[in-house]
Amino acid sequence: MSILIENLVKTVHNQYILNHLNLEIQTGKLVTLLGPSGSGKSTLLRIIAGFEKADSGDIWLTGKNTNTLPIQDRQIGFVFQDYALFEHLTVFDNIAFGMRIRQIEPHIIQLRVQELLQLIELENKSHSYPFQLSGGQKQRISFVRALAIEPKILLLDEPFGALDPQVRKNLRHWLCTFLNEIQVTTVLVTHDQHEAFEISDEIIIFKNGQIQQIGLAQELIDYPYTSFVQSFICP
Repeated sequence: MSILIENLVKTVHNQYILNHLNLEIQTGKLVTLLGPSGSGKSTLLRIIAGFEKADSGDIWLTGKNTNTLPIQDRQIGFVFQDYALFEHLTVFDNIAFGMRIRQIEPHIIQLRVQELLQLIELENKSHSYPFQLSGGQKQRISFVRALAIEPKILLLDEPFGALDPQVRKNLRHWLCTFLNEIQVTTVLVTHDQHEAFEISDEIIIFKNGQIQQIGLAQELIDYPYTSFVQSFICP
């Protein structure tokens, strides 16, 4: 397993955000956390990444317990909804940023950035700044910036939410092809079931910090375990 979560608890003001959560995510899969706003999806993603701490429980990433593992040692790439690009840096420098922090040799950084820009067909934007890019281009840059450090796990928090419908659709298709080529374990957070159905190897339905059901899209439609899953999937 790339990710193993055991009895994870997170509370805020004595209210459960994550309620004794247990979950396994297989290596190389694209798994989607699907549920209404406030169901705990993004909180789980941030805890996996190390941006937040759980009250109790364990998270194992590629066999390592993360309870005392610093963020920089988790081998995780994170993509945000709002791109989170550095506006004062060029596209090249945005992608190179994480590698420079890790003190990777400059000639390796040069080759790696060029390779990634070719992969997303934006070689001609190397010296551009974020304000000169479209929303879809910015998000592709944020994807490869996360992948530049060669993470074991890629976490995507509503990565298409700031885009218009047609760009979202095009970028989803691009992402599926892209992830098939690089084979990295990916966890996507969304509340858009059409998005989840289109690109996921497996879907995990969340409600009030608990898992309601795990399965393929058609399984969830045909065999919902609870009335909530049925109403959420087929409103």
